[in-house]
Amino acid sequence: PDFIFSLLCGFTCFANFLAGRYFGGDLECQIQAWYCIYGISCSIWMNVVIARELSRLVRNVAVGKRYQAPSDGVACMQIVAVHIFAACFAALPLIPALPADVGPLEGVACLPIEYDQTSTIFHWCFTLPLMLVVPVLLIGWYSCLAHRSVGIVMVSAADRSIVIFFRRLLFILLVMWAPAGITIWVLTDRDLTFWGGLWSHIQGIVSATIYVTKADIWKEFMPCACALQ
Repeated sequence: PDFIFSLLCGFTCFANFLAGRYFGGDLECQIQAWYCIYGISCSIWMNVVIARELSRLVRNVAVGKRYQAPSDGVACMQIVAVHIFAACFAALPLIPALPADVGPLEGVACLPIEYDQTSTIFHWCFTLPLMLVVPVLLIGWYSCLAHRSVGIVMVSAADRSIVIFFRRLLFILLVMWAPAGITIWVLTDRDLTFWGGLWSHIQGIVSATIYVTKADIWKEFMPCACALQ
């Protein structure tokens, strides 16, 4: 999802930034807002699913239980569920009955906006929490559970490497998304909005790079990559 979001938004946002204004119509704005919300939500919530599963693995190891990985079918269902949730969530601002709307922020990109007191409450208490705040907090929570579980008993170096993986995952999300959220929705500067959004776009590439640095993930990834070639 992050690739789709980054690719499409990269073209439109960069064109708007160079032009000095948003030159699309209402339909283009709604389309961009949908895939932006979808891309942000899907990317971060997918990391929540990964963090939850890795946390379960570490906690089972810490208490001496055998870890059973989810089957391919269950994993696919989780992935599909995240995509469906993100797609439906991204469509909410397009429903006239809801106090939500989208518009060009600083003339760069179309995203959820506030237009009155009710929409402000909806925006800060529902839209942004579900899109950014809650998933980041959940990843932090699962990371803390994993770290505490490893501290209960002596574990192997391999198990500790999983905790390090959690820390990197949380660090990446905080470093890549926190500045974007602040520059886009808190600060009101056109240049900061563009560069903050651009910074968040490369989170998917950075996360994927961190994933394949784990030996077991790399071992599973290489046959798939070779098969595609």
